[in-house]
Amino acid sequence: MIRKIIMCMIPLLLIECSIYRSIFKNESKRYSKEDIIILDRTIAEINYTRGYDAELKIDYIVSTSLSERDLTKKEPQVTAILRGYSAEAVMSFFEKVYSLKVETANLMAKKEKKKKWKDHTYLSKYLYPPLEKYTDFIERSIIRTDREYAAKILTIKETKDAKK
Repeated sequence: MIRKIIMCMIPLLLIECSIYRSIFKNESKRYSKEDIIILDRTIAEINYTRGYDAELKIDYIVSTSLSERDLTKKEPQVTAILRGYSAEAVMSFFEKVYSLKVETANLMAKKEKKKKWKDHTYLSKYLYPPLEKYTDFIERSIIRTDREYAAKILTIKETKDAKK
């Protein structure tokens, strides 16, 4: 009898766990669906990956390759990927990636100021450098799609840097 009750309770507990997880999930809300598609396609091309650190509450983009020498060789492929999207989508994507870079730098400075060395080291040695390389790489690739994007990128950078 007790066994039957337990067997009936298991599905109810699983349903409640999934409902709880869907309500209180710890994942990024930074990117739109289109941004995620662009991000996934570009990072797959250059052997990077993305994730979300729930403890620090920050997105990250890191390299999965031991060598990044061939990054510039991949620019034509990434440029071709970016040409498949509208100017608005590409600029929105760049703005979010650049704001992530600024946010990571600000968090790194905050951790240094509070002398939280474990978090500061994690950010400064493992998360920020590949994010900076990816942001610079995407910026070059976007400008290669259309030179007129350079002025828009400069405006985005000035706006985000002013909020530091």
